[in-house]
Amino acid sequence: MNLAAWIIKSLTPLFTAADGYVGLTIIYGAIAFFWFIGIQGPSIVEPAVTAIYLTNVEANLKAFNSGNIQGINHILLQGIQMFVATLGGTGATLVVTFMFAFYSSLTN
Repeated sequence: MNLAAWIIKSLTPLFTAADGYVGLTIIYGAIAFFWFIGIQGPSIVEPAVTAIYLTNVEANLKAFNSGNIQGINHILLQGIQMFVATLGGTGATLVVTFMFAFYSSLTN
């Protein structure tokens, strides 16, 4: 067994715990917390969860290729981060622009 496979095997319980709604909340909450205290959050958190991203992508791809659509159930992926969790920035600042546009249309 090579070192990378051993590390992934030994950290599997952590990967499983992080791949749920509570895990997503902790991970993306930690990113926002680090931004709040003045440290770039993704630079601290993403190196720790990149192995989880890659393992989950591989598991979903294997399930898809085998025709097991129900087996594609890993939600902690790089795409989820880019297109759902941090859309518009870590603090979801895209919503602020929509709020300003909405409020400005009410005052005119």
